[in-house]
Order: sequence, then C-alpha cells, then structure tokens
Amino acid sequence: MTRRETSIQARFVRAWETAPERRALGFVNAQAAVRWFSGGELLALALARSEWLAEQGLRRRGVAVLVMPSGQECAAQLLGVLLLGAVPLLVAPPVIQSPHSNLALVLRRVVKKTHARMVIAPANLSALKDDVARVSKG
Repeated sequence: MTRRETSIQARFVRAWETAPERRALGFVNAQAAVRWFSGGELLALALARSEWLAEQGLRRRGVAVLVMPSGQECAAQLLGVLLLGAVPLLVAPPVIQSPHSNLALVLRRVVKKTHARMVIAPANLSALKDDVARVSKG
C-alpha cells in the first residue's frame, strides 16, 4: 500500500464503501433513543461536508474548531474536516471545563492559541462564531 492508501481518509472511505450498509456510528439523544448511521450514510455526509468546508476556505492541515453538541451534524462536520485532511479541534462545553467558564472567552483563547482558521458551531451560536472568527483573522 502506498502512503496515500494508508491515510485515515483512505481507510474511512474504503471501509464505508466496502460495507455501506454496516453500522458505523450511533448517537443517543436526550430521550435515550438510539440513531444508527451506516457507513454509506456517513460517507455521503462527510463528503458533502468536506466539499462545503473546502468552499469556505478550510485547507489541509488547517485547524477547525468544532463547538457542537453530539449528533448527526457534529459527526458530519468532524468527518468532513478529517476527510479534507484538516485538523478538528473539539471544544468541550464550558461547564465541563469549569463551572465558571464563558464560552466566548474559551473560544477566543482556543482560536488565538491554535491559530484556528475556522469555527464551526450551530446556528444559535452564529453571533458568537462571528465574534470569535474576527480573533482568528486578527
């Protein structure tokens, strides 16, 4: 195998293409319902997200801060970042970091320290995301 064939991206794609119907990832929601995703579903989500991230300017080895609750969108973003060859940086909820943490302060520090090129967050955090994005450009 060549180096490219042994990359994490190649392994994900090969595994999901080989058995697209096989369970690949699952989530438990607040009501304790389990939602399973097949390899084919994950591959489609990840490829679509990877293309979108590239269009937004994320490049190979670029850092993308992920501030998202666990779930389908988080998985799609995480896998999209990995398929692109970029580096995902998962930020734990501030309550886990410290009961007195402020999400905006935590994100500003993380972006400044890591030189992250992108912050990926749910729509309800768009104002915070825009504020933190200015830090990464400054």
